[in-house]
Parts: sequence; structure tokens; C-alpha cells
Amino acid sequence: AAGLGLLGFTALAKPTPWLVWNASASAPIGLYRIAAGALAPGDLVLVRPPEYAAYLAAERSYLPRNVPLAKRLAALPDDNVCA
Repeated sequence: AAGLGLLGFTALAKPTPWLVWNASASAPIGLYRIAAGALAPGDLVLVRPPEYAAYLAAERSYLPRNVPLAKRLAALPDDNVCA
């Protein structure tokens, strides 16, 4: 019974991806492994653009809708950034 419950849970749970293909020019195109851990400036992170930006990117064939962007993390909260 516990096995069936676990099987049912995994069928309904939204899986977390371990690998992501970056198809945008925002970072080198390729396959990336997702890893948990503390963030640091320079880390590559996945971000979902706001809906209007995702729509515009898809309309202009920059990036398919519902595909996250890969971006380098510039700073963390409380960091000072000089531009």
C-alpha cells in the first residue's frame, strides 16, 4: 500500500529538472546541470522573464515561451554595485 501511495504521489508531483538545455544566447548554448547550494556572484542562474517579456521573446523568435533564461548573477542582497 505504501508503494502505491508513493507511486501515486510521484505521478502527481511536478518533477524538478536536473538538467536544462540553454537555447538562448544569454549564456553559452548547451546542457547545464542544476545544483542546489549557496549563490555567489558569477553563478549561472535560471530566471523566468515576466509574462509580457516571455511573449515578446517568443513572438520575435528569441526564446520559446516557458523556457527560462540563463543569466550570470551580478550581486546578492546587500551587495554594493557600481555601474
